[in-house]
Amino acid sequence: MARDDEQVESSAGPGVLVLVAGPSGAGKDTLIGAARAQFHGDERFAFPRRVVTRASDVSEQVREVSLSVFEDIEVRGGFLLAWWAHGLAYGVPAEARDHLSDGRVVVVNVSRRIVSTAFAVWPRSHAVYVHVAQDILQARLQRRGRETAEQIGARLSRAETAAGLPRDAPEGATIIDNSGPMATATRAFIEVLEAQADRAQRSMRRKGAA
Repeated sequence: MARDDEQVESSAGPGVLVLVAGPSGAGKDTLIGAARAQFHGDERFAFPRRVVTRASDVSEQVREVSLSVFEDIEVRGGFLLAWWAHGLAYGVPAEARDHLSDGRVVVVNVSRRIVSTAFAVWPRSHAVYVHVAQDILQARLQRRGRETAEQIGARLSRAETAAGLPRDAPEGATIIDNSGPMATATRAFIEVLEAQADRAQRSMRRKGAA
């Protein structure tokens, strides 16, 4: 954590924003989907749908909008976070802030480049970087069939450069290797979310005792 929880509670509510980052094809949405199923009906967690200006895969929980609609939402303050990546616009809806203020763990898939900004917006955040071996990542991207060979090559190059924790990764960030069985990575991810839920609950108790 960049700062002690008690120091940041004056600028943020008790909830924790979990930022899931990593290269396209690393399995971020699959991990988030597994966690959503695991914690279905659990009021400690929220999994808001991202807003994106492209068609989505079946594994993604996103709201597809046109660029003009996206810009209108952004102008009206409808996003907690918004960013551009690979010519597309992405946004985390502002309703996430309500969940955070209520003490929930909010789990979102974000670009690696937005992580530091997210910590500035919501200091009580935790970054999870999903890593996958290059050969497995290449096979996944090719199987998905969304991009050209040149685009896939560029993604692989960026993923290789960013392997492991980035130099600017926040203190306490977690890395999950998703090169093996999905069940193994899922268990690790669930453990991270449970730990962050405990963190949020401790903050709620401090708030109640204040």
